[in-house]
Amino acid sequence: MDRQRSLRSRLAATALVGPLALASSACSPNADSAVVAGDTDTVMVEHMDYTPESVTVPVDATVTWIFDDGAILHDVVFDDVDIASELIADGTFQHVFTEPGAYTYHCSLHPNMTGTIEVTS
Repeated sequence: MDRQRSLRSRLAATALVGPLALASSACSPNADSAVVAGDTDTVMVEHMDYTPESVTVPVDATVTWIFDDGAILHDVVFDDVDIASELIADGTFQHVFTEPGAYTYHCSLHPNMTGTIEVTS
């Protein structure tokens, strides 16, 4: 029950802060700045798990992984494309998905941790 409450609190905070972060990043000259507020989804990396394990987003959406598993290092390594985060215990990783398809990923240190991003056109 505490885990669900914690996840709801973090997702609510992300929903409030996410559009502000995207708006401020629109001024920076990187490719991710084209993301429209609302076209994001969040995956929590905690309790030796990706939550939710499966996410469906439209093309050009940003997915954000929030790492919060104490001192335990994790990463996000995609199986069939060259996308990977650094090994971190705390912080975030983001990726914009520009092509439709199913993208599976795992943690390189904990192969039982797996997830899927389904990108729809």
